[in-house]
Amino acid sequence: MKHLKKYFAAGLSAGMFVGALCGCSGVSEKAAGEENLKLTWWTINHQSAYISNYNEVAAFGQMQEKNGIEIKFIHPAAGQEAEQFKVMISSKDYPDIIDWQWETEYPGGMNKAVNDGVIIKLDDYMQYAPHYGKLLEQRADFRNSVKTTDGAILTFNELKDDIGINSYLGPCIRKDWLDRLGLEVPQTIDDWYTVLKAFKTMDPNGNGRADEIPLVDSQEESLQYLSAAWGAFKGRFYEKDGHMVYGSIQPEYKDFLQTMHDWYAEGLIDSELASCSRTNIDAKMLGDTAGAFVGYMGSQMGNYLAQRPEMNLVGAPWPTGPAGISYIGMPEMLKTTIPGYGSAISTANQHVKETMALLDYNYSEEGIIAQNWGVEGVTFERNGEQLQFLDSVLHDGSGKNPIEAMSPYTLTTWGGYGKVMNGAAYKALMQTYDQQKEASKIWTQGDTSLLLPAFPLTAEESLRISNIMTEARLYENEMYVKMIMGIEPISEFEEYVARMEAIGTSEAAKLYEIAYTRYRTQQ
Repeated sequence: MKHLKKYFAAGLSAGMFVGALCGCSGVSEKAAGEENLKLTWWTINHQSAYISNYNEVAAFGQMQEKNGIEIKFIHPAAGQEAEQFKVMISSKDYPDIIDWQWETEYPGGMNKAVNDGVIIKLDDYMQYAPHYGKLLEQRADFRNSVKTTDGAILTFNELKDDIGINSYLGPCIRKDWLDRLGLEVPQTIDDWYTVLKAFKTMDPNGNGRADEIPLVDSQEESLQYLSAAWGAFKGRFYEKDGHMVYGSIQPEYKDFLQTMHDWYAEGLIDSELASCSRTNIDAKMLGDTAGAFVGYMGSQMGNYLAQRPEMNLVGAPWPTGPAGISYIGMPEMLKTTIPGYGSAISTANQHVKETMALLDYNYSEEGIIAQNWGVEGVTFERNGEQLQFLDSVLHDGSGKNPIEAMSPYTLTTWGGYGKVMNGAAYKALMQTYDQQKEASKIWTQGDTSLLLPAFPLTAEESLRISNIMTEARLYENEMYVKMIMGIEPISEFEEYVARMEAIGTSEAAKLYEIAYTRYRTQQ
């Protein structure tokens, strides 16, 4: 087990983690020839581009074999996950295990799911999950995020053992364009304006046409993360002057909208802001017409570098804006887990003890290796105390990217179910280019004042906040696009704020403040 020591340095000493891994399952292994127990597991297929069912993944096969259990995985159709979840819940025909974002995507949150008779509390069965239980005992931050407000355990959550896993999104810019124009990577919002103006007017792609889109974007992507530079994070609750506030109604947010409107009016932001999809963004980046975006290290930066080797795409720092501070604009940066997002056992399950042991396997040494590194000798090898992927995984001869090459063996870079996500394995697959490795370092640097850790809500808090923010965010996103594009004047911002307040955003902020205060008293 010595080879795991360095991977759990963030918040958990090697000795503590060794203790968490020791001990045998609380359910004895089946006798030879005894028929395997059969369970059903409803979960989103995060690798549907490469595999049709999780039973094609070796790590899940090993999980079943070691526990003498056969799993029938039920995957909702891509794009219909929420709808099919609602149908399942309405039918009351529950599978044995359900993976879901119980805290945010179930009306009333995970406590309500228990009260509604959908899932069970796990506390009385924790002796059958010794590895998970020990991890909760040793990691106070993880425990306080997993447990409900009344101290119950309802889900097997994913634990990210390295906070660097969360640096998967940030500002990206064409360094080759900057070099061609004699410019440096922008550090401030003023720098960004200078660079984007040059991209618009100085033909950085060298084709003799004024076809460049300086900052490519869609309604759901880049600009909302840049709002942090004003100290007003779009769509986020955070602390300000000792109280919780909602970023999209702050005075600083108006200044952000005004600047974005000005940039849009000058042609520095994609004119298709309201309708541009990820496919459109990909086409513009790969077509050598777009110069910058805020997006993902893997599916965007890695994809573009793989298809356009001559493109030098790099990560830029979170910009310093009018607030005078470089605020990190990645909202998940501080979160080692997400409350209520994981594997729950349904009330229909007739084999809870065995299911507990099955899900606990992913927190054992063997399970952690299988879920992150795959199969020894096939996908990884040991180099002294370290594990490392084989070159055949990182540089697949058939043109597969590392994540695709690993998909028959394990889902290293995907969560949503109970497991430990190992930072070393994650980074080895996600950061195959030097630009990605450097970007990951850059995006972790900055002020975290606008970021909150993961903390649970009561059923009443969750339901009320959900009802308020569902309506508020629809109106917010509508006005966000309209004000940037000039369809609605920025001068109507105060009217916009008044309506947001009428919907209940201040009430939601007060509920978050109560929940956050309660969480901090547990630390």
